[in-house]
Amino acid sequence: MSLLFITAGTKGGIGKTLTATLLTDFALFKESPVVLYDCDNENESLKKAYIHPPGNCRVELVKMDCNEADMDYPLDFIVNDIEQNESASKGKAQNVYIVDMKAGTSHYTLDWLKAFPFDFIRGQGIGIHIVGCVTADLDSVYTLSRWIAHFTKDVKEGKLHFLIVKNTFLGENFGSYDEFLGSSLETEFGTNMVIELPDFGCRCMKKVKDNHTSLGQIAMGMTDAGNFNLMDESRIKGAFDEIKKLFEPVWRSPAVENKES
Repeated sequence: MSLLFITAGTKGGIGKTLTATLLTDFALFKESPVVLYDCDNENESLKKAYIHPPGNCRVELVKMDCNEADMDYPLDFIVNDIEQNESASKGKAQNVYIVDMKAGTSHYTLDWLKAFPFDFIRGQGIGIHIVGCVTADLDSVYTLSRWIAHFTKDVKEGKLHFLIVKNTFLGENFGSYDEFLGSSLETEFGTNMVIELPDFGCRCMKKVKDNHTSLGQIAMGMTDAGNFNLMDESRIKGAFDEIKKLFEPVWRSPAVENKES
Protein backbone atom coordinates (compact mmCIF):
# COMPACT_ATOMS: atom_id res chain seq x y z
CA MET A 1 0.00 0.00 0.00
CA SER A 2 2.78 2.45 0.84
CA LEU A 3 5.37 4.06 -1.44
CA LEU A 4 9.05 4.89 -0.98
CA PHE A 5 10.84 7.35 -3.28
CA ILE A 6 14.62 7.83 -3.11
CA THR A 7 16.03 10.68 -5.19
CA ALA A 8 19.39 9.79 -6.66
CA GLY A 9 22.09 11.79 -4.84
CA THR A 10 24.00 12.86 -7.91
CA LYS A 11 24.69 16.24 -9.51
CA GLY A 12 23.36 19.31 -7.72
CA GLY A 13 20.96 21.83 -9.21
CA ILE A 14 19.11 19.45 -11.52
CA GLY A 15 15.75 19.34 -9.74
CA LYS A 16 15.99 16.57 -7.14
CA THR A 17 14.44 18.64 -4.36
CA LEU A 18 11.89 20.14 -6.77
CA THR A 19 10.85 16.60 -7.70
CA ALA A 20 10.68 15.65 -4.02
CA THR A 21 8.30 18.58 -3.38
CA LEU A 22 6.12 17.61 -6.34
CA LEU A 23 5.88 14.03 -5.10
CA THR A 24 5.07 15.34 -1.63
CA ASP A 25 2.39 17.69 -2.92
CA PHE A 26 0.78 14.92 -4.95
CA ALA A 27 0.77 12.66 -1.88
CA LEU A 28 -0.91 15.46 0.10
CA PHE A 29 -3.43 15.85 -2.72
CA LYS A 30 -4.13 12.11 -2.34
CA GLU A 31 -4.53 12.70 1.42
CA SER A 32 -1.75 10.22 2.18
CA PRO A 33 0.39 10.56 5.31
CA VAL A 34 3.85 11.72 4.20
CA VAL A 35 7.25 11.46 5.86
CA LEU A 36 10.04 13.52 4.31
CA TYR A 37 13.72 12.80 4.92
CA ASP A 38 15.86 15.79 3.99
CA CYS A 39 19.43 14.47 3.74
CA ASP A 40 20.94 17.83 2.77
CA ASN A 41 21.65 19.16 6.24
CA GLU A 42 23.58 22.12 4.78
CA ASN A 43 20.84 23.69 2.65
CA GLU A 44 17.75 22.00 4.17
CA SER A 45 15.83 22.90 1.00
CA LEU A 46 13.14 20.24 1.41
CA LYS A 47 12.61 21.07 5.07
CA LYS A 48 12.31 24.77 4.24
CA ALA A 49 9.62 24.06 1.63
CA TYR A 50 7.49 22.52 4.40
CA ILE A 51 8.49 24.83 7.22
CA HIS A 52 4.86 24.70 8.38
CA PRO A 53 3.91 21.17 7.29
CA PRO A 54 0.28 20.05 7.08
CA GLY A 55 -0.91 17.77 9.84
CA ASN A 56 -0.36 14.58 7.85
CA CYS A 57 3.21 15.54 6.84
CA ARG A 58 6.32 14.97 8.97
CA VAL A 59 9.78 16.29 8.07
CA GLU A 60 13.01 14.73 9.34
CA LEU A 61 16.47 16.23 8.81
CA VAL A 62 19.02 13.44 8.34
CA LYS A 63 22.66 14.40 8.81
CA MET A 64 24.82 12.82 6.11
CA ASP A 65 28.32 13.87 7.18
CA CYS A 66 28.58 12.10 10.51
CA ASN A 67 32.02 10.49 10.90
CA GLU A 68 31.83 9.37 14.49
CA ALA A 69 32.76 5.69 14.64
CA ASP A 70 30.43 4.91 17.52
CA MET A 71 27.31 6.11 15.69
CA ASP A 72 25.12 4.18 13.27
CA TYR A 73 25.34 5.17 9.65
CA PRO A 74 23.05 8.23 9.50
CA LEU A 75 20.81 6.80 6.79
CA ASP A 76 19.98 3.78 8.99
CA PHE A 77 17.54 6.09 10.77
CA ILE A 78 15.39 6.21 7.63
CA VAL A 79 14.91 2.45 7.37
CA ASN A 80 14.26 2.05 11.09
CA ASP A 81 11.80 4.95 11.07
CA ILE A 82 9.88 3.49 8.11
CA GLU A 83 9.67 0.09 9.83
CA GLN A 84 8.33 1.67 13.03
CA ASN A 85 5.86 3.84 11.13
CA GLU A 86 4.50 0.91 9.12
CA SER A 87 4.14 -1.18 12.28
CA ALA A 88 2.21 1.63 13.95
CA SER A 89 -0.15 2.15 11.01
CA LYS A 90 -0.74 -1.62 10.60
CA GLY A 91 -1.33 -1.31 6.89
CA LYS A 92 -4.36 0.93 7.31
CA ALA A 93 -2.90 3.86 5.36
CA GLN A 94 -0.96 4.39 2.15
CA ASN A 95 2.05 6.05 3.70
CA VAL A 96 4.45 7.88 1.40
CA TYR A 97 8.14 8.16 2.25
CA ILE A 98 10.35 10.56 0.30
CA VAL A 99 14.13 10.54 0.72
CA ASP A 100 15.87 13.56 -0.79
CA MET A 101 19.56 12.73 -1.06
CA LYS A 102 22.32 15.29 -0.78
CA ALA A 103 24.12 16.12 -4.02
CA GLY A 104 27.51 14.51 -4.36
CA THR A 105 26.77 11.64 -1.96
CA SER A 106 26.43 8.82 -4.48
CA HIS A 107 29.39 6.83 -3.12
CA TYR A 108 28.05 6.96 0.47
CA THR A 109 24.52 6.21 -0.57
CA LEU A 110 25.25 3.39 -2.99
CA ASP A 111 27.41 1.75 -0.32
CA TRP A 112 24.57 2.11 2.20
CA LEU A 113 22.07 0.66 -0.25
CA LYS A 114 24.08 -2.55 -0.55
CA ALA A 115 22.71 -3.43 2.90
CA PHE A 116 19.23 -2.02 2.23
CA PRO A 117 16.54 -4.60 3.16
CA PHE A 118 14.64 -4.42 -0.14
CA ASP A 119 12.91 -7.76 0.36
CA PHE A 120 11.70 -6.78 3.84
CA ILE A 121 10.42 -3.40 2.63
CA ARG A 122 8.59 -5.02 -0.29
CA GLY A 123 7.25 -7.63 2.11
CA GLN A 124 5.57 -4.78 3.98
CA GLY A 125 3.72 -3.90 0.76
CA ILE A 126 5.88 -0.85 0.01
CA GLY A 127 6.62 0.02 -3.60
CA ILE A 128 10.19 1.29 -3.98
CA HIS A 129 11.18 3.86 -6.62
CA ILE A 130 14.66 5.15 -7.40
CA VAL A 131 14.07 8.67 -8.76
CA GLY A 132 16.66 10.11 -11.12
CA CYS A 133 16.64 13.65 -12.52
CA VAL A 134 18.25 14.67 -15.79
CA THR A 135 18.55 17.96 -17.64
CA ALA A 136 19.99 18.96 -21.00
CA ASP A 137 23.39 18.90 -19.25
CA LEU A 138 25.49 15.85 -20.15
CA ASP A 139 26.91 15.62 -16.61
CA SER A 140 23.45 14.98 -15.16
CA VAL A 141 23.12 11.98 -17.50
CA TYR A 142 26.57 10.67 -16.61
CA THR A 143 26.02 10.83 -12.84
CA LEU A 144 22.60 9.19 -13.11
CA SER A 145 24.05 6.36 -15.19
CA ARG A 146 25.95 5.13 -12.11
CA TRP A 147 22.67 4.63 -10.28
CA ILE A 148 21.03 3.00 -13.28
CA ALA A 149 23.91 0.51 -13.60
CA HIS A 150 23.79 -0.21 -9.87
CA PHE A 151 20.04 -0.97 -9.77
CA THR A 152 19.26 -2.47 -13.19
CA LYS A 153 19.47 -6.03 -11.86
CA ASP A 154 17.13 -5.21 -8.95
CA VAL A 155 14.63 -3.57 -11.32
CA LYS A 156 14.68 -6.62 -13.61
CA GLU A 157 13.99 -8.82 -10.57
CA GLY A 158 11.05 -6.60 -9.57
CA LYS A 159 12.59 -5.45 -6.30
CA LEU A 160 12.20 -1.78 -7.19
CA HIS A 161 11.37 0.60 -10.02
CA PHE A 162 12.98 3.48 -11.84
CA LEU A 163 11.34 6.88 -12.17
CA ILE A 164 13.23 9.23 -14.49
CA VAL A 165 12.32 12.93 -14.31
CA LYS A 166 13.37 15.14 -17.23
CA ASN A 167 13.70 18.71 -16.00
CA THR A 168 13.42 21.28 -18.80
CA PHE A 169 14.81 24.29 -16.93
CA LEU A 170 18.12 24.09 -18.88
CA GLY A 171 16.33 23.56 -22.18
CA GLU A 172 14.31 20.83 -23.86
CA ASN A 173 17.16 19.22 -25.80
CA PHE A 174 17.64 15.84 -24.12
CA GLY A 175 19.86 14.50 -26.89
CA SER A 176 22.56 13.42 -24.44
CA TYR A 177 20.05 11.50 -22.34
CA ASP A 178 18.51 9.86 -25.42
CA GLU A 179 21.89 8.90 -26.86
CA PHE A 180 23.70 7.64 -23.77
CA LEU A 181 20.93 6.39 -21.50
CA GLY A 182 17.31 6.97 -22.44
CA SER A 183 16.93 4.86 -25.58
CA SER A 184 18.28 1.65 -24.04
CA LEU A 185 16.61 2.31 -20.70
CA GLU A 186 13.18 2.98 -22.16
CA THR A 187 13.46 0.04 -24.56
CA GLU A 188 14.13 -2.31 -21.66
CA PHE A 189 11.77 -0.88 -19.03
CA GLY A 190 9.20 1.11 -21.04
CA THR A 191 8.43 4.81 -21.36
CA ASN A 192 5.94 4.87 -18.48
CA MET A 193 8.86 5.30 -16.07
CA VAL A 194 9.75 8.69 -17.61
CA ILE A 195 8.16 12.04 -16.67
CA GLU A 196 8.99 15.31 -18.41
CA LEU A 197 8.27 18.28 -16.18
CA PRO A 198 6.62 21.34 -17.70
CA ASP A 199 8.39 24.71 -17.61
CA PHE A 200 7.21 26.36 -14.40
CA GLY A 201 8.95 29.67 -15.12
CA CYS A 202 12.03 30.97 -13.30
CA ARG A 203 10.27 33.94 -11.67
CA CYS A 204 7.45 31.81 -10.34
CA MET A 205 9.76 29.15 -8.91
CA LYS A 206 11.98 31.79 -7.30
CA LYS A 207 8.95 33.25 -5.52
CA VAL A 208 7.92 29.79 -4.37
CA LYS A 209 11.40 29.09 -2.99
CA ASP A 210 11.77 32.52 -1.39
CA ASN A 211 8.46 32.02 0.43
CA HIS A 212 9.52 28.60 1.77
CA THR A 213 6.66 26.72 0.20
CA SER A 214 5.84 24.53 -2.82
CA LEU A 215 3.64 24.62 -5.89
CA GLY A 216 1.10 22.17 -4.54
CA GLN A 217 0.75 23.84 -1.16
CA ILE A 218 -0.11 27.10 -2.89
CA ALA A 219 -2.43 25.44 -5.41
CA MET A 220 -4.30 23.58 -2.64
CA GLY A 221 -4.50 26.61 -0.34
CA MET A 222 -2.32 25.00 2.33
CA THR A 223 -0.03 28.00 2.73
CA ASP A 224 -0.25 31.77 2.80
CA ALA A 225 -0.28 33.03 -0.80
CA GLY A 226 -0.21 36.70 0.16
CA ASN A 227 2.97 37.35 -1.81
CA PHE A 228 1.51 35.84 -4.97
CA ASN A 229 -0.75 37.86 -7.25
CA LEU A 230 -3.79 36.51 -9.08
CA MET A 231 -1.86 35.54 -12.21
CA ASP A 232 0.82 33.82 -10.12
CA GLU A 233 -1.82 31.69 -8.43
CA SER A 234 -3.51 30.92 -11.74
CA ARG A 235 -0.26 29.70 -13.30
CA ILE A 236 0.62 27.67 -10.21
CA LYS A 237 -2.77 25.94 -10.17
CA GLY A 238 -2.47 25.16 -13.87
CA ALA A 239 1.03 23.74 -13.35
CA PHE A 240 -0.13 21.59 -10.45
CA ASP A 241 -2.99 20.23 -12.56
CA GLU A 242 -0.36 19.06 -15.05
CA ILE A 243 1.70 17.51 -12.26
CA LYS A 244 -1.29 15.54 -11.00
CA LYS A 245 -1.78 14.01 -14.45
CA LEU A 246 1.92 13.13 -14.72
CA PHE A 247 2.22 11.50 -11.30
CA GLU A 248 -1.09 9.63 -11.20
CA PRO A 249 0.34 6.51 -12.95
CA VAL A 250 3.26 6.41 -10.50
CA TRP A 251 0.83 5.89 -7.61
CA ARG A 252 -0.33 2.64 -9.22
CA SER A 253 2.88 1.00 -8.05
CA PRO A 254 3.63 -2.37 -9.70
CA ALA A 255 5.35 -3.48 -6.51
CA VAL A 256 2.17 -2.93 -4.53
CA GLU A 257 0.03 -4.56 -7.20
CA ASN A 258 2.31 -7.59 -7.23
CA LYS A 259 2.13 -7.82 -3.45
CA GLU A 260 -1.66 -7.71 -3.44
CA SER A 261 -2.15 -10.15 -6.34
